[in-house]
Amino acid sequence: MYGTQLKYDGSFKNVVKKSPIFWKKNVDIPKNIRKFIDDFSHNIILYDRDNDSYYCSCCLNKLEDFYCSECNKQYRDLKHNPTKCSDVIDDVYSFNKSSYFVRRYYFVFDVVDSEVILYNIVEEHSREIYIQFHRSALSIKNAYWIRNDSIVDLITNNVINFEDIDKQINTIHPIFDFLFIDFDLDVNLYDDYSCRRTLYVDNLDILRDTIYKYTNIWDSKEFLRDYDFRVLSITYIPLRFKQFEYLIKYKLYNLAFEAPHLLTGKTFKERFGVDKEFLSFMQEINIDYYELLGLQLSKCKNKYLLGCIGWEYDIAVELFKIISFNMDEFGKFLEKQSINRIPEYFDYIRMSIELGYDITDKKVLYPENFMQVHDRLFLQYEILKNTEIENSIKSLSNVLGFNLYEDDKYIIFPANSIESMIDEGSQQHNCLRTYISSYGNNECQIYFMRAKSEKDKSFVTIEVRNNKIVQARARFNEEPSKEIMGILRKWERTLLLVETE
Repeated sequence: MYGTQLKYDGSFKNVVKKSPIFWKKNVDIPKNIRKFIDDFSHNIILYDRDNDSYYCSCCLNKLEDFYCSECNKQYRDLKHNPTKCSDVIDDVYSFNKSSYFVRRYYFVFDVVDSEVILYNIVEEHSREIYIQFHRSALSIKNAYWIRNDSIVDLITNNVINFEDIDKQINTIHPIFDFLFIDFDLDVNLYDDYSCRRTLYVDNLDILRDTIYKYTNIWDSKEFLRDYDFRVLSITYIPLRFKQFEYLIKYKLYNLAFEAPHLLTGKTFKERFGVDKEFLSFMQEINIDYYELLGLQLSKCKNKYLLGCIGWEYDIAVELFKIISFNMDEFGKFLEKQSINRIPEYFDYIRMSIELGYDITDKKVLYPENFMQVHDRLFLQYEILKNTEIENSIKSLSNVLGFNLYEDDKYIIFPANSIESMIDEGSQQHNCLRTYISSYGNNECQIYFMRAKSEKDKSFVTIEVRNNKIVQARARFNEEPSKEIMGILRKWERTLLLVETE
């Protein structure tokens, strides 16, 4: 029978059918819940990803400072979180021409005989209805009966015991999963923003006389208003982990709803992996689990840095083995350069090392235009691995050997490999690496001037084009002395023309 459960009677002798009272139809949804959904929908705007612009979802008018002049309405400022209360689209033009479909999920609690029923309400509508009427169709997708030892799906009568959930939890990697378990098994573990799950919290206090009486979950009411809700957070975890209440008391709400099962131990340091002196900072930013991992690694009070390294924990560990950072300085650099992915920076450092750059030099460690430098370095790195260019440089150097110069004190000879050019650039602190491709294609010729007594030590780097010296630089790109330039001009007059072929 639809929505009935088998249950022992009071004497525990006979099995009887019990039909819990729950909303069976859409018309059963209370008016205050409908108003909450309508208000939430009405505050959702369109975010045009390509143009980084916001549009009114009612009239498609472009917003100025989140104000719609057409509807005379002020929306919430979403500059720091464009996906919050917004639908992310590729561009407003395609949105206007398509039959765009919106679906959202809302969760509401009700209490029946001191037992909790959790409703999953679906709101869906086509683009035309959305824009013209700002109306949607509501339906009750699921109803879950939350008991002391299990959760019952009142639509399918499927029973999920907490001990079975324990088994599932033990198979999930604690660092990379926030333990989102939806008891509708057809739903993917990872829902994107288009399937946002919003919790109605105005009735949260009614949980005080239920199995939640051993928690202080209602103290997190304001936090949950804007929280990207996960079913597990408010059903299973509060009932099973004493750490949950501990975290709520500390006002560490993100940790309470994401990772109480991970924060075990007796002392503060055992639970969080950092000293208690960081508690006020953790409360100030309402630290989440990945930020906590970042704090454990860096011991730095920079929220941006914590998020970057926490999300890429394993790569950050490897990076910190290579370089001992001033964490405050590193965090400011990442934020200024808008670097939010540590793998890109780690890749940059790895290439810098292989190309012979001095990573203790702050200009190398913190380049002014990171992405441009990263891309240029990648090109150099690809050239380094290109055997054709390497062979071309070796062949060209054999021909340029005819331009060898030697006197009592100095010798001038051509670069004969990519490795020799990288070494020259490292010793001289110049950008010779960027000339590898040009030299390999004979667009220019590169020579080294050395003291005969120190042939392995860089002295002057020379670029020649059309048998003319176009550049001659000593260390740190300084001009050579008049004496050296006199020798170079004398040598220049003896150069043999090298044809491209």
